[in-house]
Amino acid sequence: MRILKLAKSWKELQQLIRTLWQTLIDISSFTLVLFLVMFIYTIVGMELFANEVKFTNDTVDLVDGTSLSYNFDSFLQALTTIFIGLT
Repeated sequence: MRILKLAKSWKELQQLIRTLWQTLIDISSFTLVLFLVMFIYTIVGMELFANEVKFTNDTVDLVDGTSLSYNFDSFLQALTTIFIGLT
């Protein structure tokens, strides 16, 4: 809360906050389209490659002890595979 009090009197901080807010507004439509494209490619990948493509050497151990392999067998696994492909 102290940072908000400081922002009232500090003009450069107000300008920085305004710029950050405007940037978030500007990239919101791109983010929405990106998530929509990821969703579509996830569904298409599940339809085409479910139970057929498995990368057995690459697994990620999750906190609860389960492992997540990169394949298209479930929505979470397919979305992870698409995300890794995009990054």
